[in-house]
Amino acid sequence: MSWIIITAIIIILALWWLINSTNTPKSGIKSSAEKISVQGPLKHIRSQKKRERLEDIIKDLYHEIAAGHEETKPIIDSLSQKLGVKVQKLNKDIDILREAGFVSSSSLELTSQGKEYALGLIRKHRLYERYLAEHSGYSPAEWHKVAHQMEHRVNLNELRVISEKLHNPQIDPHGDPIPSNENTNIEPENGLNIEELKPNEYLRILHLDDANAEILSKLAGIGLFPGALIRIISNNKDKGIGFLFQGEIFNITKREAMSLTFIHPSVLPQSNMPDIYGAFLPDAVKRLTSLPKDKSAVICGIDVNCRGSARRRLLDLGFVRGSKVSIYLQSPLGNPNAYLIRGSGIALRYDQARHILIDPQSLNPL
Repeated sequence: MSWIIITAIIIILALWWLINSTNTPKSGIKSSAEKISVQGPLKHIRSQKKRERLEDIIKDLYHEIAAGHEETKPIIDSLSQKLGVKVQKLNKDIDILREAGFVSSSSLELTSQGKEYALGLIRKHRLYERYLAEHSGYSPAEWHKVAHQMEHRVNLNELRVISEKLHNPQIDPHGDPIPSNENTNIEPENGLNIEELKPNEYLRILHLDDANAEILSKLAGIGLFPGALIRIISNNKDKGIGFLFQGEIFNITKREAMSLTFIHPSVLPQSNMPDIYGAFLPDAVKRLTSLPKDKSAVICGIDVNCRGSARRRLLDLGFVRGSKVSIYLQSPLGNPNAYLIRGSGIALRYDQARHILIDPQSLNPL
């Protein structure tokens, strides 16, 4: 019988170790915000759904206060609508956060502990968006939703690995600053008003607002990115703007234009050379999809939006700066086409070829 008792004791000890080990912070260097996210009072809330809702409240309160909102009722109404929670339930959740030391007892202002926690969540979200942009097949319209789920689940060790893999980026794929110990700013610079955009002037896009997935999907579909250069063609202040980008003219509504932050570029790149953002002058390049069947052109580079394995594949196939390219075979519908590059015929879909930029001045008859 003694061996049965010994076996039972071993099993009990093993279970005790497993239970306690799941609540032990992983080793590694942690910022104060990261320590709170592991060791703070919210870890005792067993319901994952409730814990995530409380974290959303902390993060959204930070954004509300950062935006200059101070009156209690408008903030509560805004959070209630955004989170889909009734006001009464929301107030109870805020009381829980007050007891935990995240929210001030006399207002909706976050305590220093609450601010650190919020910055930790924002850092997770924006880093993971950058990770999705660089290393996943998710579309830009999906990044925000997936990152919002993962900000509640990514542990500190995974966050450190992601940051190192991305070489510790300072902005997310929309141009929002990624907070860190050295920089707690979460808002991009202020840009120009729509009324200030003048025809024929060059502008740089600093930021794409991701609050509206439909608008973001359209802007990302055009190929715009933080750092992109455009030239204004027209500005109807009531209806929207027209602009040149990568050799094509696009028109967007005023509402869509207000989702972009424009600034005057301090320096413009040389004719067909990319600048530090990977951007070309909008009239110095065209997309490979515009190449006539009877002409060849020289490649200037690959669009910034072509990332990760997709970018490496195009480079491996020979679509590098300075290479000569022409259409080898054209399908009846124009998609896909086979291109002659370095003596080989390579078939590309339209969505692949649009990322390859050519020099329109290099067009030559075949």
